Amino acid sequence: LFSSAPTRHDPAFRDAPANTLVHPYDLAYPGTLPSLSLAAVRASILSAAALNCDVHRCSRFERKHYFYPDLPHGYQITQQRWPLASDGLVTFMPHFNQKVKPKKGKKKKRRRGRVESEQDDSQHESGEDAWNDGQEAEFEPRPVELRIERVQMEQDTGKTTTHNLADDDRTATESRIDYNRAGCALIEIVSHPDLRSAHEAAGVVEKIRKLLKQVGSCDGRMEEGSLRCDLNVSVAPIDDGERPPPSSREELPLGTGERV
Repeated sequence: LFSSAPTRHDPAFRDAPANTLVHPYDLAYPGTLPSLSLAAVRASILSAAALNCDVHRCSRFERKHYFYPDLPHGYQITQQRWPLASDGLVTFMPHFNQKVKPKKGKKKKRRRGRVESEQDDSQHESGEDAWNDGQEAEFEPRPVELRIERVQMEQDTGKTTTHNLADDDRTATESRIDYNRAGCALIEIVSHPDLRSAHEAAGVVEKIRKLLKQVGSCDGRMEEGSLRCDLNVSVAPIDDGERPPPSSREELPLGTGERV
């Protein structure tokens, strides 16, 4: 975001070894100065426009301080209070892995040595048909709207991986850090709590993925980390339509569309 270092998302550097796509500023070397990437700003504006957001004429960067080994500066630069854009809207269809339409029960045939009454067969079939009708009505897909709260730019962190020192001893491990993606530009999309099912969550991720690929701001390779998703799931019971307390949420960092 603030340096000229290439990224692994560039096809020419996709197979680059660890800690080879780095810049002194991204590693927090003393005396280095930031230089805002115009390509990152352009990609962020295109993404905000694709999500029907209002792009602000003035936005600011701010620091979010926390310490972690894969964060060389000791803080992350983001735009939480003064974002690039806000107040967007995405309309999408819920995602289904396959068409949910249970097979209707067939009338049982009489077999030798098995006594079944026609009355039992008719009751079983009518009850199964009612169950089918309820299932088809429950899984009927309809368009869903998701409100976008804000679109902001921020810096990515490095990648920490854990490795075993010995094959026969899993307790002896070491952590290795790859700073190739440290400082890379991220476009963070924050939405309102409008999703009500896993089908809607998967559907909106696929919709946003297509929009970002269409405007050219992301290649959509979720398996390579080009597009990531964090879900805040409420585990509080619904009571008279009141909003659940903040303490009843659980954050799930998900990587790929299949996991969503």
